[in-house]
Amino acid sequence: MLADCELFNCQVGPALLDEVRVHNLKTNDIGIVNGALFRRVVLTGRIGSLRINPDPILHDQSPSVLSSFDADREKFYASIDWALDIRHADFVSFAVEGVPARLIRRDPETQVVVSRERALGRDWSKLSESVGGYWTDMIDTFLYEGTSELVLAAPRGARRSVFQQRLSGLRELRALGVAEPEGNSPGVLSPLPKPIAPKRKAQAKKTQAKKTQAKKTQAKKTQAKKTQAKKTKRR
Repeated sequence: MLADCELFNCQVGPALLDEVRVHNLKTNDIGIVNGALFRRVVLTGRIGSLRINPDPILHDQSPSVLSSFDADREKFYASIDWALDIRHADFVSFAVEGVPARLIRRDPETQVVVSRERALGRDWSKLSESVGGYWTDMIDTFLYEGTSELVLAAPRGARRSVFQQRLSGLRELRALGVAEPEGNSPGVLSPLPKPIAPKRKAQAKKTQAKKTQAKKTQAKKTQAKKTQAKKTKRR
């Protein structure tokens, strides 16, 4: 397992990531993964801004080279049971293309699938301006790049106001039919408990710290009493 890692000013890929677990990953602006293949990769904890793209960045970007990557990717994903598990990842921002949605284990409440067919067949410009700008930009880029599916995640690792706003946007995408309905989304397992608000997390840490300190204080008092009792007996 890789824990408490940093991805600063660099890109990952092409690569084969096989049975890897990453817990807590810091990024600066955004961490980009290009042309990687995933098999049983689990992301957990606080994850920065992460974007997974299907195509590698190579000196030779000719169609013949890229098409060979496409063929290998399709063959690889046809041979595995699942690729990514992002259910317990608290992203600052996240999007993935090129990994079949059916192979991604997701939290259905906060992580959705947008297919090309749905995005082209629905009027997602009706998305409320207050919540939609971020997601419409993501879908525009997705349609321009030409892949078949896009997985989006509400940023549980961002400020609570940002998380709530973008979660509202994903719910609107579902209501408009742009994102797959929750019950029909491929790759979904059982939903997670609702994410804890940052304030509640901080309060929980303070409470735990107080309990730990109280135990230490009590232990010191108990030890002091025992020491004093021994001294009294000796007298």
